[in-house]
Amino acid sequence: MSPIAISIRKAAQLLVDTPRRILVCDTCALLDIIRLPLRADNASKLNAVLSAVTAIRKLVNSKQVAIVCPPPVPDEWEKHAPTWLEKTKRYIEKSESDYLKILTSAAHQGTTMPCVTFPAQHIAQHLYDLSDQLISSSIILSKENAPSLRANDRATSNIAPASKGAIQDCLIYEHMLEFFDVLPNDSSPPARVLLTSNTADFCDSTSRPKSPMDKELTDRSIRLCTQWAWAHHELQQNNPNPNADQTTS
Repeated sequence: MSPIAISIRKAAQLLVDTPRRILVCDTCALLDIIRLPLRADNASKLNAVLSAVTAIRKLVNSKQVAIVCPPPVPDEWEKHAPTWLEKTKRYIEKSESDYLKILTSAAHQGTTMPCVTFPAQHIAQHLYDLSDQLISSSIILSKENAPSLRANDRATSNIAPASKGAIQDCLIYEHMLEFFDVLPNDSSPPARVLLTSNTADFCDSTSRPKSPMDKELTDRSIRLCTQWAWAHHELQQNNPNPNADQTTS
């Protein structure tokens, strides 16, 4: 269950009173946790994501990091997360079925393989719960008129991160900008990270933020990250010129 949404100004005041490093998550980043078995290239990269998520949760619990979710992230998550829970469960069940076919073939050839059962529901539910816990510990921003109007203008003008006139990413982005504009922006603020795996709409061919986002983010000392492990790395340090080098590790 998501926390009650609060105004941008009230959210900013919370972080003025108790300064913390800030992680802004879009819907894709949060859903990626649930669909990890389907999307991860290999076990090593899957483990890196889960390790980063666990580490970030510890930073949130110790009040070193605040997760901020702009609109419409919570609503989109509520809409799509159950579907990805079911897709992940079915994927794991199919993987077990495929393994059994290989096991049977191997036995016929004379090779013995261990019999295993994949706890599909438990694994999928665990990933769902990890994602849900991040939202539950987040500061949820209310939808407000000024950033919503700018998001609409951005979408109709097809200015990144708009995609074919879609407004959802623009709503997330403009509410985030408004939030950071309300916060004090000194020469070296606590780390500020925007996490999205939607590289098609947010990044150019070199993995840098698309124009004009590159300048908008740099002016507010925000680092755009496209991986959980990268976001965790950035949350452990400050960088006065965050988008000067956007190469991934």
